[in-house]
Amino acid sequence: MAITDYATLVDAVKVWCARSDSTFSNQIPQFISLAEERIFHGVGGPQDPLFSEAVRTDEMLTDTTIALTSGTGTLASDCLAVRRLDRTADRVGLDPLSPDELARRVAFADTGNPRWYTVEGRTLKTAPSGYTGNLNILYYARPTGISSGNTINAVLTARPMLYLYATLIEAFMWMNAGQQSQNWLAMYRATASGVNRTATAIEHGGGKRRAQPRRVFG
Repeated sequence: MAITDYATLVDAVKVWCARSDSTFSNQIPQFISLAEERIFHGVGGPQDPLFSEAVRTDEMLTDTTIALTSGTGTLASDCLAVRRLDRTADRVGLDPLSPDELARRVAFADTGNPRWYTVEGRTLKTAPSGYTGNLNILYYARPTGISSGNTINAVLTARPMLYLYATLIEAFMWMNAGQQSQNWLAMYRATASGVNRTATAIEHGGGKRRAQPRRVFG
């Protein structure tokens, strides 16, 4: 059964769970909502029995600008992670730092073009901290969730098995079928890991990441 939209996903869940009664069917929107939380945010840590990593694929990438005032700006509400940040005149881009390390950079210098950044909640901060202006940002955006009123999104279209496996985890958990849920969790983990590895390989051209001296122009 090909999964191409919300309705076909719902039908596939009913088939794999061998249930189509109204009690079960009425829960499927909630299963899908929980599945999307797993897909886009991940669950737990590596030692958690329900752990799965967050998925980051090119279908989720969005590029725009972010306005900074004195080195501080607000990320878009759909931003899951920043992939690249740069000024138009900067051919290398800003380097990410931890909040503590960025604070040390800010203490060192508070003027000049931004060279480093960190994210605290929905706030993006740069160092040196005195920059006011726009930066170009490429980030992973959480797609609008699918529903009967919004039947597709880019991730469902490109990765339908992610949606199916994640939804089946929740469906079998609801049915107190722990072993089946764990089986689908294993399938989901393998698929999500493969998707992320492929995205990383594409990003780096199939090669290893290499450290390069940072040069800032402008």
